Amino acid sequence: MDQISLIPHYIFHSHISLKKKTNSFFQYEQDEVELQSSELREILSSLETIDKEVYCWFTIDNQVTVRQRMVIESHLEKVLEERMTNGWDVQVLLLPIGQSFSLENCLIQIEILLMSLKKRYPTEYIGQIVGAKTNLVSQAFLIECLRQFPQRYISLYWDGSKTASVYHPGKVNPKSWYRLFREFIQDYDYQGALELLSDINISSNNLKAIEAILRSQLKRMNFAFEEAEQFLTEAMNLLGSTRSLSETKTIFSKLLSNDREIKELERIAELFRQIEVYVQIDDLPSFLIRLYRAREAVLFYLLQFGQTNGNTHYPMEQKSSIYQVFEVLEDLYDNFEIDGYFGAYFFLKSNNVAGILDSRNKSFIGHSRKPIYPKELWNAFAGNANRTLAKTKRRFLMDVDLMLRDLGIKADENFTSLNLLILQLAEDIKKEDGYAEGKTNHSMV
Repeated sequence: MDQISLIPHYIFHSHISLKKKTNSFFQYEQDEVELQSSELREILSSLETIDKEVYCWFTIDNQVTVRQRMVIESHLEKVLEERMTNGWDVQVLLLPIGQSFSLENCLIQIEILLMSLKKRYPTEYIGQIVGAKTNLVSQAFLIECLRQFPQRYISLYWDGSKTASVYHPGKVNPKSWYRLFREFIQDYDYQGALELLSDINISSNNLKAIEAILRSQLKRMNFAFEEAEQFLTEAMNLLGSTRSLSETKTIFSKLLSNDREIKELERIAELFRQIEVYVQIDDLPSFLIRLYRAREAVLFYLLQFGQTNGNTHYPMEQKSSIYQVFEVLEDLYDNFEIDGYFGAYFFLKSNNVAGILDSRNKSFIGHSRKPIYPKELWNAFAGNANRTLAKTKRRFLMDVDLMLRDLGIKADENFTSLNLLILQLAEDIKKEDGYAEGKTNHSMV
């Protein structure tokens, strides 16, 4: 085939599961992965494409946390890149599946993963390497690619010596209310989702609950926690105490606690919850604003609650810059007046974090008027330009997780669980007459 901008995707058959061993928390069929990676290496050597990125898909137990997935992705990418040639960069995507694994469930999970790729590759072709052995994942991938990349999907068939490509010129279909709503939620666009709900002329507890959760999340993202809690209570009165709503209730209670230490620690956790959201959707101004405040919050937390003499009344207002705070902390560490939180302190003091925040200082949200360049920002964190942006962002989130563990904060997936609850409620609304796929009057191209 002629050389084009093509991003190939390869689905591995090996499933990744949890295990209870000290040397590793996950397991997979290494022989099978080795066999398939050899085939993939041959296929890639036959492709004529401008890009040198390949996506490798694996299924994984749905009990695996987001943090654990990042570790597994990093491990598999290292294993596979060692086996590739010609400078191919491997990106691993993990598809969580549960006991009730169906084509519909698989489509939902693949939709979420492909949405981020659609933003990352707005013009490139998506190529699915089709093997002799097909399964639900490969079928779901085909269906969802035709939906999301209707004029940019190519099937790649390997006969053992060469690759044959088949172009699928699908048509662009109008988006139903439900699909558009899903995109808003998966993009954390709660305002857009709320405005879309205003066009639905039905009355149901599910609809009222979704509206309440969306309003709660909007208030939360603006740090209006008292109002966010009020809307959350409204949702709980309609739905009862679901796991995700109860978890959110606990978070808000800590954010509004009269205990200063509990409140400050939870506000640090909340800042980094939101930071993770903005990293995912590439909203760099919102990300930088919160990272700047989060660094301040952690450093002042160390000053107030990290001292070995129990002093919790440090006069923070006396310090006019963050650099003076670092100087005070250096003295306290030197004199063993703080004897802990080393990971948090050195992470925030590192050149990696300073490199990110230097982009903030030079931008329109800092002290200058320069634009924010994603590649420049993340390369400053990585220290070099050899790592892809996706891998650098993942490394940043993994480092943040280590810092939070040092502070005694157990990272959660609260935003993700709330989004899943919203989508489950929307699924019920979609099934009502007039709002099923293809029947809505609110379709948009």
